[in-house]
Parts: sequence; C-alpha cells; structure tokens
Amino acid sequence: MKRTQLPFFPALMVSAFLVAVFALLLALAAPGARASGTFRDGTPHPEGTGTHQVEGTETAHPEGTETEHPEATETEHPEATETEHPHATETEHPHATETEHPHATETAHPEATHTPGPQASRTPEASRTPEASHTPGASDSRVFAPTGQRVSGQFLHYWDTRGGLTQQGYPISAPLQEKSDLNGQTYTVQYFERAVFEQHPENAAPFNVLLAQLGTFRYRQRYPQGAPSQVANTSAGSVLFRETNHRLGGAFLTYWQGHGGLAQQGFPISEEFTEVSPLDGKAYRVQYFERAVFEAHPENAGTPFTVLLSQLGTFQYQAKHGR
Repeated sequence: MKRTQLPFFPALMVSAFLVAVFALLLALAAPGARASGTFRDGTPHPEGTGTHQVEGTETAHPEGTETEHPEATETEHPEATETEHPHATETEHPHATETEHPHATETAHPEATHTPGPQASRTPEASRTPEASHTPGASDSRVFAPTGQRVSGQFLHYWDTRGGLTQQGYPISAPLQEKSDLNGQTYTVQYFERAVFEQHPENAAPFNVLLAQLGTFRYRQRYPQGAPSQVANTSAGSVLFRETNHRLGGAFLTYWQGHGGLAQQGFPISEEFTEVSPLDGKAYRVQYFERAVFEAHPENAGTPFTVLLSQLGTFQYQAKHGR
C-alpha cells in the first residue's frame, strides 16, 4: 500500500494549533491565573478577595497596634514615674530635713547653755537661772528666791527689759528712800548686785527709772587722785568721748555698744588699767564708766563672757548700809 504524505504547510498549521492549545492549558492551570481574583469569564474569585484583605488586616494593623503603643506606654511612662519621682522624694527631702535641722538645733542650744561654766567661780550668779515666784494676781511683782527680795512695778519692768540677771544681778534690798549723792534729792531706790535703780516719777517713760552712777562713786572712793598706770585704747575703731576726754575701744567698746550704751553704762571716766578684784583677789584689766566697771576675762575667749561687770551695787550697799 502506498503511504500518502500531507502537504508541508497544512502539517505546520496543525502543529502550531496543538502547541497553542497546550500552552493555553498550562496557563489556565498556573497559580498566577487567579491573581486578578476573576475567572476567565470575569466572575470574581472568592479565594483571591479573602486572601489579600484578611491577611493584610490581621498582619499589619493589629500587630502594629499591640507592639508599638502598649509597649511604649508601659515601658516609658510607668518606669519614669516610679524611678525618678519617688526616689527623689525619699532621698533628697527627708535626708535634708533629718541631717541639717536637728543637728543645728542640738549643737547650738546645748553649747550656749553650757558655755557660762568658766566664770562660775568668778561670778556664780551669772550662770544661774533666776529663781523667782510670782505673786498670785500680780503680774508686776516677783520674788527672787536666792536673795528673798521682791521686785515690782517699774523696777521689775526695767530689770526685765534691760539685761536682767546678767546686766543687773539679783535684788539685794527692798525699795527704800535714799538721798542722792549727786544732787541731794531723795528718791525711791532699790539695790541690785550690779546697779541701783532710782525712781523718777517726774520723767516720762522710759526715763522714769534711772541708774545711780555707781561707777562714779566707786572710782572717787578708790582713786580720789585718779587710778595709776592708765593706758588709753587707741586700737582701730576706738572712740574718744569728748564729754569725759577718755577713749573706748576693743572688747570694751563692743560690750558697751551691745549692752545698753550710754543709758545703761554711762560715759567712760577712766582709761584701761589693772586692778585687783576685792571678790577673788585676782588682777584684771578694767575700765570705769559712770554706771559700771568693765572687767576683761580673756580666759573666757570664744564665749559671750570675755567682759564681765563688777558688783558695784553690792559694794555700794555694803558701804552705805553696812550689810
């Protein structure tokens, strides 16, 4: 039997058609055919829509929200609050209060209380607390237990407001009538260890109580020709009082300025010199004033008691009244 061969061109067409069909089948079978989410006829593909929208929502937004915002809030703000503010409060403020204020109180006040000890043997009354009792219903009257004397009215007010025990001393007499050695007038007076109070009702307050010039009386009694070996204090800042032509400087000037000045102490009536105390027999550098005698006590350096006052009231009372 004789084999029949197809013409070349028709055979080529058939081969091309078969190749095209095969390629179309491969294309339909590939995953990319569903990328558009439709079938060949244009119908939406349910899996394409569900895959992209659901996966995109669950992956991007929820994870982004849970990772960034909650962690940032829980990590930064709470820790900053718990670490910085509580520690700053507990560390700085309480320690500052407990360290500075209590120590300042405990150091300053006890030392001030125990300081007067050195001069206790020289002037024991300077370191004692006034033992006084108040008369019931009479706030302007007080009895001082160490001497048993009562101070009342204007004299008590003057004592309370003009240095008290340190400046005036305890009362050593009751009020009495006494003629002044200066002008011969009679006044109501009361003796204290370092002063004599004179009542002057003719004067308005605060000059209704004046101090007798015990320094003047004492100086004239002991040194009628003037004290020997006087040396004027010419240190820096010293002052010349032209009323008496005497100078005042150094520790004596500081004390004079800080303890009543002219009204309490009067003008200086001598220069500085050395005097033996009738109380303890020791020699001290002194200076006389109209109403006081200043004694230098360098052994009390660093305390308020480097200058002390002689007990002129005691000396005058013993001289005039023999007790």
